[in-house]
Amino acid sequence: MNTNTNEPADLLPAPGSSTYYGLRFADPAVRNELAALYAVGRQVAGIPRECSDPGVARVKLAWWEEELDRLCAGTPRHPLTRALTEPVAQRQLPRAEFQALTGAVSEVLERGGFEEFAQLRRHAAALSGSVARLSARLIVDDPPEAATTLGTAVQLTRSLRDLVPEVRGGCLPLPAAALQ
Repeated sequence: MNTNTNEPADLLPAPGSSTYYGLRFADPAVRNELAALYAVGRQVAGIPRECSDPGVARVKLAWWEEELDRLCAGTPRHPLTRALTEPVAQRQLPRAEFQALTGAVSEVLERGGFEEFAQLRRHAAALSGSVARLSARLIVDDPPEAATTLGTAVQLTRSLRDLVPEVRGGCLPLPAAALQ
């Protein structure tokens, strides 16, 4: 699962995780592209956690939005997005999926947590569901709706798993009513 970058190891899935095994057993022809896509998703999704200053977080998100635009135009600069240039062009991956990813992060930066579970579910579908749909499109032309369902479930599970670090980082990803 080498993405041929100098990116931190925490951008790759943790050994033992479902994503780790998904990549490990993926077709070698698309494994590196899937790993790069996963790492881009983790980079973008991690912005609210990594940036304690909201202004810095917005600037970083704006940079990723521009970088994903450059990727879709065939002129990316980041090593991870450069690894995706050919597959994005060949598979005609839709810009709307990348926009769903950045839009979900923007929503977290603007609103913080979620008041209702339905909001959290929509957020999870946009955040990880978009990465799952993009991943599926790297493999098949017409991905099944199950890709969205799986991506959403993975994100909801991740939200529960990462609850303590998220709260310590100032982000409460779960509805207050669900925590009571």
